[in-house]
Amino acid sequence: MRLYLGDPAYRVLVARRPGSEDLAGFVIYRAGGGEAEILSLAVAPDARRKGIASLLLRAARDDLLSCNIERIVLEVGEFNRAARALYGGLGFAEVGRRPDYYQSAPGEPRQDGLILACLLRSAGTGE
Repeated sequence: MRLYLGDPAYRVLVARRPGSEDLAGFVIYRAGGGEAEILSLAVAPDARRKGIASLLLRAARDDLLSCNIERIVLEVGEFNRAARALYGGLGFAEVGRRPDYYQSAPGEPRQDGLILACLLRSAGTGE
């Protein structure tokens, strides 16, 4: 994450544990040309299912809206049902697929990488 912190092309948002400096989660993204890409989203295992990922993605979306970004894209493994449900609930839809992109675990079948996108505003209308 330190690599991204010093580069103005990247943005990092963090969620801290209440009353602590410890991280509960983070999102790293970059924007340019009217589009943003979520590069990494992570939540500590013991902090999952508490709305932290959703909070981070909504904060990133709000930041990107203020920068006139029209669309956010990200990639997720096809077998990652929890992440796909999260992204779907936030308006992301599949726009592409990378066949056999991820190796899940040794001995497990490969999985496709799904490219998801979410429109923040209609192109040309500012809505």
